[in-house]
Amino acid sequence: MIAIIYALFAKRKYVVFAFYIQLAGVVCILLPYLIIKYHTSYNGPLVSYLHRLVVNPLLMLLLIPAIFYQENNTKLKS
Repeated sequence: MIAIIYALFAKRKYVVFAFYIQLAGVVCILLPYLIIKYHTSYNGPLVSYLHRLVVNPLLMLLLIPAIFYQENNTKLKS
């Protein structure tokens, strides 16, 4: 998804920002998933939902329209 953001906008600041958002998402979602999965005996639907969030690039998909809006908004102000 970071490569798609680079292909769409070709600006280093957006790629770096996308990387930090992806890293924050992995830390906030992957760590609880691993703790619940391997250190508890809980095997309910919460584990499945967290697994889907880890695999799904939802944060990056939300970032593309936000960056597009910001670019268009700054062009209109200039």
